[in-house]
Amino acid sequence: MPRTRATIFDVSGKVKYDIIRASMSQYNKAVESGFFFEATTLIESLICDRLESRIGELTKDDVKFNTLGRLRDELLKIETDDVLRALVDLDAKKWAAKIDVDNQRT
Repeated sequence: MPRTRATIFDVSGKVKYDIIRASMSQYNKAVESGFFFEATTLIESLICDRLESRIGELTKDDVKFNTLGRLRDELLKIETDDVLRALVDLDAKKWAAKIDVDNQRT
C-alpha cells in the first residue's frame, strides 16, 4: 500500500506549526554544529511537505510521498498562482551552476 501524507484532517494547524517550528530550530542547531547533511535533509523534508500540501490543495486528492524533483514537476503541471509558480519553477541545475561560478570568483 503506498504511503500517504497526513492531511489537515489528521493534524491541527497548531500541531503542524509546532512541528515546522521545531524542525527549523533543529535545522539552526545542525548548521551551528556543522551538521550540514542533517540541515540539508531537514530543509528538503520541509520543502517536500509544503509542495505536497499545495498539490493536495489544488487536486483535492491524497498526495503520496515523493522526491523533491518529482513533486516540483507535478506541481508545475497544475499550479495556477503565478507567484508560487515562479518560486517552484526555479531551475535547480542552473542555480547550482551559478553558485559554483560565483564561488570560483571569490
